[in-house]
Amino acid sequence: MNRLASARAAALQSASRGATRRALGWSHGMRVRDGTGSPKTAESCGSQVVRLPARPEFGQLIDAIKDRAVLRLDRAGRITRCNHAAPEILGYSASGLHGRHAAFLFRDDHAVHERASQALEAAATNGGYEHQGWLVRGDGSRFWAEVTVARMPAHGRTVEYIVAIRDLTRPKRHAEGLNAALRVSRAILAGLEPAVGFQMIAEWARSLVKADLAELRTVDSSGTMLVLRGVSEHRGGVARQVLPAELPVQGSVCGSAFAAGRPRLLSDPPAALKRLPLARAGAAPDVISGPTLIVPLRARETTIGVLTACNCGGRAPLERHDLHTMTVFANHVALALEDVRARTDRERLILAEERRRMGRDIHDGVIQSLYAVTLSLGVAIERAQDHRLHNQLATVTSHVDAVIANLRSLVRELHSAAGDA
Repeated sequence: MNRLASARAAALQSASRGATRRALGWSHGMRVRDGTGSPKTAESCGSQVVRLPARPEFGQLIDAIKDRAVLRLDRAGRITRCNHAAPEILGYSASGLHGRHAAFLFRDDHAVHERASQALEAAATNGGYEHQGWLVRGDGSRFWAEVTVARMPAHGRTVEYIVAIRDLTRPKRHAEGLNAALRVSRAILAGLEPAVGFQMIAEWARSLVKADLAELRTVDSSGTMLVLRGVSEHRGGVARQVLPAELPVQGSVCGSAFAAGRPRLLSDPPAALKRLPLARAGAAPDVISGPTLIVPLRARETTIGVLTACNCGGRAPLERHDLHTMTVFANHVALALEDVRARTDRERLILAEERRRMGRDIHDGVIQSLYAVTLSLGVAIERAQDHRLHNQLATVTSHVDAVIANLRSLVRELHSAAGDA
């Protein structure tokens, strides 16, 4: 029995070490750095054996980790130490983290203490615990994180844990932007009506960044005005009546982002409008007064419009990862819109050429044949001896002349329509 207990304890100890390595982002070939600062694995270091450092060196080890917040917890789940990256990732000062219970990581969950206790119990029993989900920073902002909890190798009867938290918000939001763009692009390319497609883009944009309002504008044929095409609101339904139907490219906040071809994240759009050199005196803001992001719709080095998302004053600000998500979404949707426009232009050119061909066929074929008929009728009229026959032939000739005149008018209309196309 003693041998069996010893074997189980050794297995748990080995699992704890493995979970700790995974939490810190190590593989079995643990990474070290040579004198040049380049990473090496244990295998590439010859006979050197790389082990977890002793406790006096542990602080230096976790402080060298830059892409994760690493927390050391006591038996009760309270933080006893954190690395230098933790305050920036978690939104708390180092002193604010010290002594805090790990339950704060799950503040977005209704049963935070129960959730934290379950994570620690799973780590103690199985040697490790892994989870991905939304966490809450100290400033209230949310981020998608990968959380790994590992039981540290036991020293005596003391039980401690190490928690590694990696911010995966950017790749997650990137994937969300791509998925939304794929759904919208498929609908647009399948032949969705332009007005419905514009509205669909605005709806998805607002939903992606959890904004109060999103609007879509495209540039007109003159290249000087941005025309409102789609509006999506969280509530109310009055924005379309309040927002201007057209905005100048020069002298508007949206226009400045359009002209520069770069996304903008604004905390105070009215102040940004006042700083524009060509803004009209007393001009009304072109977006609501609140946190705003503006993303150009760019396709193949051409900007075709802007996508704007706003939050009302007092709401949480839109963040950098929101701007990235919207940019990914806008770039792919713009490609779909540009493909539809190019396809429409090709169809218009084909239609114009078909009209020209029909005009040529009518003129060179039908009209010329009818004109030859009128010449034959003229000869027949001159030779007709019967007065009644003479009148009938003259009437037929008049009808044919009227048909020729109508066909010539049709040819002119076809050529005119082809020119407009």
